[in-house]
Amino acid sequence: MYFLHQFSIDSCKIRLPIDMVSVKDNRLYDEYISVHKDNLLDHGSIEIDEDHFKRKAVKIEKHGVKIHFLIQDFFVDAKGTQRKFLVMLINSKILGVNYFKGISQDTIKDVYDAIISLEVVTFNYESFIWNAKVSDMDVKVDFLQRDPVPFFAKIVSDCDKNKRSSFSNKGYRIFKGKTNKGIQFGSRKDATLGSPFFKIYHKKTELFYNSAEFFSKYLQEHFKSEGIVQTDYNYIVRAEFTLKNKRFIEKFLNCDGSLEFILKVTQEQYRKAIQEIKKIHIAPITIKKVLDSLPPMDQMLLNALLMWNRLEPLAHYAEIQKIILSGLDGNARSRAKKKLEGLYFSYVIEGYEDEIINEQEHLQKGLEIIGYTYN
Repeated sequence: MYFLHQFSIDSCKIRLPIDMVSVKDNRLYDEYISVHKDNLLDHGSIEIDEDHFKRKAVKIEKHGVKIHFLIQDFFVDAKGTQRKFLVMLINSKILGVNYFKGISQDTIKDVYDAIISLEVVTFNYESFIWNAKVSDMDVKVDFLQRDPVPFFAKIVSDCDKNKRSSFSNKGYRIFKGKTNKGIQFGSRKDATLGSPFFKIYHKKTELFYNSAEFFSKYLQEHFKSEGIVQTDYNYIVRAEFTLKNKRFIEKFLNCDGSLEFILKVTQEQYRKAIQEIKKIHIAPITIKKVLDSLPPMDQMLLNALLMWNRLEPLAHYAEIQKIILSGLDGNARSRAKKKLEGLYFSYVIEGYEDEIINEQEHLQKGLEIIGYTYN
């Protein structure tokens, strides 16, 4: 399946200066949103509440594909200069049969053609590529989990141990209802740089209940024509993370929010971003100063822990333990594991031992079993 293990944009907001746009649907002039000067810190990359955006926007919907258009005023400098932008909320469903490819360098011309075909606005393709800015990005990657849905749901449920925090933008939440099955870390609405939004979910379940019209129109026959076994679709699992604005994009992708640069982001950049985001949510370790004199074998194990931290500063204990103990079995593994845990909690990290071990081991095991291996 050509799209598996390939990162691309599932949805995003794209904004373009209004003076580069010809408006064909006059409803766009009925109401627009002005971003308040108090929110100037992001210099034009402010994201208003998504529900508010959708209420104000002109929505075009056909065969389960929804595209939103809105004119917004942004403050673009510290002097309080305002400029109007066309803001479009676009989902990769706009690609129809190529939905699973997502929005990327390879599909952006198709995205542009689809937008223009709606006859709401028109603008030059080159101006679009060179002048548009991107925000509120959902980046996705799909993979196969060769087990039935009930098994996937059980594994997700098994992850539900020792939540790190009761705050909505921290910790993680399991969803295992009829219409959606998966696990999410943080909150999309309240995401921060220190707690970005990240989720893994069963794609067919989500599409079947939330986008049945779209699937029926574009995907059923497409699977047959592409020679893809229909049952393969039953096993697609999606990992997805959100980059809300310019600051998120700069931190995790090391580029600004210009469309031309976003389209050049490599698979390796996306892979590093999702790795960093995952590790943020699974208790990264913090070093304590080593003062005690240890027996040689203990010192060697501790050195391994400390060296791994230098190489992978965001690594969590479940990954470290798995690597250091690899090749050991039976009593030898049990004794080494106990020794390693004692060193870890005595010299490397301060925390409640049982809670941290349970949380990290359950999450790591669950993510690996459902097929998520970007570590």
